[in-house]
Amino acid sequence: MLNQQQANILKYIANKPPISDQLPPSLNPATGYPLTPEQLNAPHPTSTTVGNRHQSLLQQRLHNTLMTVAAETKDYKGYITAEALIIEDPEILSKLDSSKLSPSLVMNLYGCHANMVAQRYSKILGIQTDTVEMVRGTAFHEIYENLLKFPPEERTIDNAQNLIKSTLLTGKYPQINQDEEQIRWLVNTVRNGFSFRRPGQPPETPQNTQLHQLPNGKSPLEVPLGGNIGGAKRRTFGIIDRITNHNGEGTIQDYKTASKLKQYYLTYTKRTGPNAGETIPRLPERTTNREGLTSWQLPDGFREAFQQYSYLLLAEQNGWNVPRAELLFPAVNEPVNVVSVPSLLSATDNPTEAHKAFDGWVKDAYPQADQMIDTLTSTGTFHYSPSFLCSWCPLAKICPQFKPLSGKGEIAYQKQPDTIPTIHTTK
Repeated sequence: MLNQQQANILKYIANKPPISDQLPPSLNPATGYPLTPEQLNAPHPTSTTVGNRHQSLLQQRLHNTLMTVAAETKDYKGYITAEALIIEDPEILSKLDSSKLSPSLVMNLYGCHANMVAQRYSKILGIQTDTVEMVRGTAFHEIYENLLKFPPEERTIDNAQNLIKSTLLTGKYPQINQDEEQIRWLVNTVRNGFSFRRPGQPPETPQNTQLHQLPNGKSPLEVPLGGNIGGAKRRTFGIIDRITNHNGEGTIQDYKTASKLKQYYLTYTKRTGPNAGETIPRLPERTTNREGLTSWQLPDGFREAFQQYSYLLLAEQNGWNVPRAELLFPAVNEPVNVVSVPSLLSATDNPTEAHKAFDGWVKDAYPQADQMIDTLTSTGTFHYSPSFLCSWCPLAKICPQFKPLSGKGEIAYQKQPDTIPTIHTTK
């Protein structure tokens, strides 16, 4: 099957005069006269018709012509407008349309759609999006997955240090295995993982971590699971870092290697306005800026809680006894580095109205995501939603709606590409 660039070249050639009309006159070395159209259009010129030297010359001219055509029909995947990134590449649109849902994809659909498509299909667009923070986080996950495969008594700091060395030697993490600062971060974070702290409880260490027994002998580490949430037509898929056992019930736990805790609370108390002092559910809100661009304001910790609660819903569908979920923050040096997310509504006695509202919002987000993907793939229009995260977007330097941020934002902005060869800045 032709790729888009090959199709563009063939379309270009089909609309051009024959090659014989495009090439300048060439002399037959045997006669000294210009080559006939039949000779120029011969599919495979031979030495008996045009001579060896002319065969090479004709092939070279044909090659040069095709290279010119390729240059004039650059493999653009889309273009920038004032309001949106327009994607024209059928491969990207087809991949998005046929993709499974995931908590992260659904949450990204409630953010900047242009950023979402740029990040999700960065390889097709020729964009490098892997940051050092992402890479070192992936390395941490691999180390702790392998550490917990040991018997409890062998989950020692020495074995963890050995796993750091062997993991970096695999060659999968070139961005960090020669960087002393990043290696130091990894060593410290792995060591911090030997003390997961909850209020009023003794620290949890790898040695006293009890893994949950799943049906059919499934491993409780890097657990894949799928199902349908909220009646969405697309299936949802996710991978849980680990499921541990507490008093006979499973608890979903995911590592988050950010430097700050992200705790989600079901309610908040309004401080101003006509309903000041009223306690209401703490859910995302849709807003519109002066330019008419809409965006969703997500409460602190909501994205992470949404992910874990989605996993709880999928675990329930699969018949697992896993009603609770937690987030583990090994890079956070505070008295508490474990936070919980709302437990399953179906496993909660006398749930509050806010809990019910949260449960309903999560379940409704999946069919809403279905509709958003249908619209995106049918129109190819991915609107901007500027926010304080703009500086971390690979489109930052070409986006007309870029929202600058000082400090770390300025540093992140400088690391973004000046141009993206596959994206026109004008139509």
